[in-house]
Amino acid sequence: MKQWNVLFVCILAAVFFMTGCANILKNTETHENSSVIRHEEKADRDFIDKTKVTFDGGEAVIGLYDDTATREFMEWQPIVFTMEHAGGMIQMTGFPEETFLRDKENGLTPRTGDIALNLANKSVIIYLQDKEHSDDLIPIGRVVSGIEDLSATKGVFQAYLMPTKKQGKAKL
Repeated sequence: MKQWNVLFVCILAAVFFMTGCANILKNTETHENSSVIRHEEKADRDFIDKTKVTFDGGEAVIGLYDDTATREFMEWQPIVFTMEHAGGMIQMTGFPEETFLRDKENGLTPRTGDIALNLANKSVIIYLQDKEHSDDLIPIGRVVSGIEDLSATKGVFQAYLMPTKKQGKAKL
């Protein structure tokens, strides 16, 4: 009888151990291209500064990464932009041609809240939903707050962009 109890406990322990290992393997991500920055890693990057975006129906705060294009963008502010909400993203056009004269980097697989330069159509895009990877995208920032207000916009609208207080590098 004692042998069966010991055998039963051993089998039970083995089942628990194997279940735990299977869950660990199931939750482990592998990436073929380790140079691609994962969404969670980007969210933890330092922002050079934050910009407040005000529009009819709400406001949002965006964090901008330390990049030549974003530093130029900060110099233009405050500024009014025409934005267009279509297809799960908001697009801003009207930037100087020089903004888009750059080498393609690793591209981006945009996630909700990402902001990127689109080299193909010379625009800045705020992603309101996850999209497919594109080599034409260069990440320049992230929506820190107000994604719900941005998602509620319709069609073409005007937005006022104004830098928040200069903070140097701001960890958000």
